[in-house]
Amino acid sequence: MDMKTKGPAQRVHASHVVEAELAHLEWATRQPVDRTLSPDYWQRRVLAVRCRFELTPQQGQRVEVILKRIEAILHRLDNRVG
Repeated sequence: MDMKTKGPAQRVHASHVVEAELAHLEWATRQPVDRTLSPDYWQRRVLAVRCRFELTPQQGQRVEVILKRIEAILHRLDNRVG
């Protein structure tokens, strides 16, 4: 196989890994904001799951809920600063 050939990245079908990631991300995004692991960090983690894995419709909905939660946190932090 030619390793130089570029194409779309393959998405992984690993439901058990996705479930573990989503459970962790759901838990983590409900915790108080931490300077070390900022909402931006968690947002990148969620987006990585969405891009890397082939999600079921239910998993996709969970991802959207987590992203909305993070957006709300970021909005609150912006209002506190401004």
